This record gives sequence, structure tokens and C-alpha cells, in this order.
Amino acid sequence: MKKVLLLLSLTASLVLTTATTSFAMTAYAEGAYGIAKTEYNAVNDGNFGNLYVGLDCSLVSDIKLKLEGFTGVNKTKYNGNISQIGFEAKGGYRIFDSNGVMLTPTLGFLYEEFKNNTPAVYTGLMLGADASCEVSKSDMIEGSLGFSVYGRAKYNQNNCNAGLFVAKVRWIHSFSDAIDGTIGFRHYYAGGSADENNNEKKNTFTLSGLTLGMRYNF
Repeated sequence: MKKVLLLLSLTASLVLTTATTSFAMTAYAEGAYGIAKTEYNAVNDGNFGNLYVGLDCSLVSDIKLKLEGFTGVNKTKYNGNISQIGFEAKGGYRIFDSNGVMLTPTLGFLYEEFKNNTPAVYTGLMLGADASCEVSKSDMIEGSLGFSVYGRAKYNQNNCNAGLFVAKVRWIHSFSDAIDGTIGFRHYYAGGSADENNNEKKNTFTLSGLTLGMRYNF
């Protein structure tokens, strides 16, 4: 975990240095609340509350970088509280920009750790796309999709392949040149299976919820 935090801090320092010296940057914070579903041979429903903090940078107008860290708690019916922490780092090149509509294919890395009696760590090389559409001078819709082209899961000492999927959409309203408000929806899925005592046990986490946040444009 110390290596993850070190990587996160180094990446944030790089993004901050690059963005503040030459290019545009937006910092944001979002709270999310919704339905959490975990499965370890049996379905276990509950709810979750997460906090997301991130930086969006635009380099040379067409190159985008993004770093996001998050933490929260899943409250499940049978396993109690499951804490989680993680980060996502990605970059992309804008291939379409016309009439307020933009499309940017992305490549990135996702790390997420769930902590309870059976800790689970998911990592993945993510391929996806970011898109946005200006609705008016003060409003914009923004969304992104990402799925793992290579993913791994670790449950205790068991390692296996994993699938990850992330989807986000939000409505952004500008109160001023510097301050924006956001409301949206996030969906996250991580799943894998490990062979224990000749029994294949599936371990998955699914989070779906509404978000509310603020952005500051530098």
C-alpha cells in the first residue's frame, strides 16, 4: 500500500508541475452514495459512500491527463463494513472536437483495494474513452467508459485474472469561470475467481450510485 501511495503522490506532483507551468487544469471533489453488491459464492447487498478527489489536465489542447483517488465504505448485510481505497490514472488524445462535442480515447491504470475478513485487491490496464457535449454556455454533459484489457485480482494469497469496468456521467454547471457544480452517476464492477479446494469461488464487487460535487478551474 505504501508503494501505491508513493506512486499516487509522485504522479500528482508531475501532473501539478506540468499543468500549472503550461496548461489548463481542473481540480474536483465528488461524493457518491448508492447500492453496493458483493458476491463470494452468495449475493450480499448493501450500500456504499465514497469520496473522489481528482485532477484533469489538458496538454497542448488535444492531450488529456487525469488522476483520481478515492476512498469509502461499503455497508453490507452479512459482512459488515468493507473499507475501500484506490486510484485511477489515465491519459488520452482528443480525436474529435466540433460544435461543442469532444471525444478522447484513453489508456490508463486502475487500482482498488477492499478490506474486510477476506481482503481483495484489483488492478487493471484500462482502455476507454471520455466524451463531453456543451449544452449551453454554462452547462455541459461529460461521460467516460473504461474496461480492463488486462486485469488481476488477489484474494489473500490467491491470484487470478479479473475483469474491471467503470462508467461515469455527470452534468456540469458553471457558476463562474472558476467554480462549477456537478451531479452525476457512477458504476463500477470488479470480478474474478480463484480455485480453492477444487471449488471455483467467484468474488465480485459492484457499486452504482449518484454523485454530487464541485470543480475548480485554474
